[in-house]
Amino acid sequence: MIRQLLLTALVIVIVVLIVRWRRAPARQAPSAPRRGPSPQAIAGWALLGIMVIGATVTFYLQWSEAHEVVTIEVVDGRSGERTTYQVYRKEVGDRSFRTVDGREVSLGQSDRMVLTDR
Repeated sequence: MIRQLLLTALVIVIVVLIVRWRRAPARQAPSAPRRGPSPQAIAGWALLGIMVIGATVTFYLQWSEAHEVVTIEVVDGRSGERTTYQVYRKEVGDRSFRTVDGREVSLGQSDRMVLTDR
């Protein structure tokens, strides 16, 4: 996740540097009238905006999925007794999880975990 954000930031910096580098020769020519941003600059800023929006949306979707509350039903393999817990999706491990109210639950060898979306 952090790798995606760093990669996006790196690309943003590169695009900004390229746009500034291409503008530098235009500043040295005082006789050239300035009419507005060049098509390359507009394309660069548009690409930058799309990338920032895409990274933000991706980050939000991953965050909201991780904080989604799911129901876990633990079935005891020996007695068949069922216990239900409410858990954030990010807290679910292979054989253990932490409930919404903070309890740590570890499953035994004969226990089975059934995860259902709410």
